[in-house]
Formats: sequence, C-alpha cells, structure tokens
Amino acid sequence: MFLLLLGATPELFAQGVIFALEKEIGELVYNAKPAVVTVLALKEGSSSAEGKGLFGLFGEREEAEKECKVGTGLIISSDGFVLTKESLLRNARFIDVALDNGTSHRAEWMECDSVRGVALIKISATGLSPAHFSVPDALHAGSWVTVIGNSMGVPHAVSVGVVSAIQPDGLVQISANVDPGSNGSPVFDVHAHAIGMVMGRVGLETSAPSSSEYFSNSALVHTFADMLPFVRAAMERYYAMHGWVGITVITDASEPSRPRILKLIENGPGHKSGLQVGDTITHFDGKEVDSPSTLGELVNQMRPGSVVPVKVNRMGQEITLEVRIAPRIRVALDELDVTTSVVPPPSESFPIKAVKRAEIRSESQLQMQRRIDALEREIREIKELQNSYKRN
Repeated sequence: MFLLLLGATPELFAQGVIFALEKEIGELVYNAKPAVVTVLALKEGSSSAEGKGLFGLFGEREEAEKECKVGTGLIISSDGFVLTKESLLRNARFIDVALDNGTSHRAEWMECDSVRGVALIKISATGLSPAHFSVPDALHAGSWVTVIGNSMGVPHAVSVGVVSAIQPDGLVQISANVDPGSNGSPVFDVHAHAIGMVMGRVGLETSAPSSSEYFSNSALVHTFADMLPFVRAAMERYYAMHGWVGITVITDASEPSRPRILKLIENGPGHKSGLQVGDTITHFDGKEVDSPSTLGELVNQMRPGSVVPVKVNRMGQEITLEVRIAPRIRVALDELDVTTSVVPPPSESFPIKAVKRAEIRSESQLQMQRRIDALEREIREIKELQNSYKRN
C-alpha cells in the first residue's frame, strides 16, 4: 500500500505543477491581451479585381490576397496610440485596427523608426487599456516569456518560451513559436509587462523542401526600452500639430449621420465658444459634416490656435459660432512620464510606466517569485521521490 501511495505521489505533484503553471499563464494572458490588437494593412492595387464580376474576382484572388497584410500591434496609450511593425504598413492605402472587444477602427499613420523597424499609428478612440511596460534589465537566458499576437491570421494566439540569448546589440533572442502574422507581436514577462516586440524569425531558409531541413522556433525581439525615445518624440509632434475642441459626439437620430454633442469639457474650446449639449454640427470650417468620423478628421487637421466657424442646428435654428482650436490634452505623454516607487500587480489599472525590475520589487512580484520557487521545489521533490521509488 505504501509503495502504491509513493508511486502516485509524484503524479499528484506533477499535476499540481501543471495546473499552477496553466493558471499563471491564463492570468497573464487575461491581463495582457486587451492591449494586443490586430493590424490590417490594405495595400495599393488591392482593388484591382473590382468591377470585373465573379470570374474577375476569382482570377485576381491570389493577387488581391497578397495586397492585404495582417499583423499585430500594441496599444501604448489610453487615447489610441498603437505601436506595430513598420514593414507591415509600407505602401498601405488603409490601416485598420481590430480591438480585443471586437470593434474596428481606421488608423492614422504617424511616424516610423526605420532603424528599429517600428511604426506608430493612431486610432480615434479613448478609454483604451494600454500595455504595462517593463525595462528588461533583469532578463537573462532562461527567463520565461509569453508572446501574444496573430497566428496565421487568428488573433490572440499565445506562445510560451524562454529567452535563449541576449545579443551584444541588445536584441533579445527567444525560443517560442512565431507563426506568420506574429511579426509586431508584443512579448511579455512573467508579470504581464510588455518587454519588447517580435521583429522576425531566426532560422535557415532553403529553396527546396528536404527531409533533412532544419527548422528554428527562435525569434528576435526589439526591447521597448529602445523604442520609448522615438515614441515620446513622435507623440510630442502629434500633440503640437493636432487640434482639440473638447466635445463628445454621437450620431443624431433625427438627422442621420450628423454628429450631435453629447458632452462638453468644462472650459474647453467648445464650451468657451458657446456650443451646447444637444447641438447638431452641420458644418466645420465651411465644410459639411456628415458623420462623427468626418468631424474628427476635420478637427485633427486644424492647428492649435486656429479660429474656425462651426455651424450647428439648435432646436431647429441654424447658429454659427467661432471656436478657437486648442492643443490636445497630452494624455499619452502624461501616462508615459508618470513615476511611481511601486509596480502595481498586473490586474490593477495604472498608467504606462517603464520600470527597472532590478531596482523595484513590489509585493506582487515577490509573491510571484515565491510561487515560482515553490514550483521548482516541488519539481525537485518529484525527482527525489521517483529516484527513491526506483531504488526500492
């Protein structure tokens, strides 16, 4: 009876270890994936099959498929800044970003860093869940990492691996499954903090298939620490060039497609000009406004300090008001510049912050480390019990 119990004990321990690891990975993905988005880039010439009928569509199918690229991006601010891979967007006519909640937004191209191969784009959305950054000072060969992104076009595919090497130029080499569509996918540490972005696979390429062909699951990762200076500078330029009115609009039910003011920021440009909640905006700077998105595009084009005529319908009466465009609220930069002495646990909501794990140890990190240590002890105990059972 004792031997039977002894033989079963390692299996029970092993199951406990597996369940604990599964739980840890599940919590990490749950906390991190709201910041992971799918990026679709529609290239020039992708509409070549339009107007050719059914047979024309079939004839151009292969070409059309090559014109649409799918990749992954990362939300880095609550007001819609997204970081992705630059090559994905090259020569794109349109860029769409699909969020974790199922909604899709047309993105605005901003800037790219050709040295590191990353690009910054912007969507017109607020209240998003940005990623939590971590400077990977404590990363070393053997550190666990998780990649969340696309896998053959399927979003939020998860791959778990380890850091296999850190190259002299700072690139991190990881051993994890990286399928087509995963370029631009964020890489997370054990605390659900984003440490970098997948820039490409490492492997041997051959022109002809062979049974002796070698295959590599390694990928190269650019760290976010190297990207932050570019990101901050691009955001500075964006806020300096784009205007803000300080209103929230919805589609007017009585005048389909036109934006109706739902909310005004107190002492904002719109509030100071005399705009009121319930006003339906029909013209902005002399141009007809036929949708909330059109209004957003027109406002974005205005430089801060410009004075713009805005025509509204107020209870059946047309009124024209002068609105002085103000600089946008620097939400993203404020989030990036926030400092704190403690790293909150991944489940808490907090602004983007680059933290040095070697310097800052939060209670959640200590708890995580204790769980990892406990798992390692259990694995050693399993091996000792198995060896003891074999000897007996």
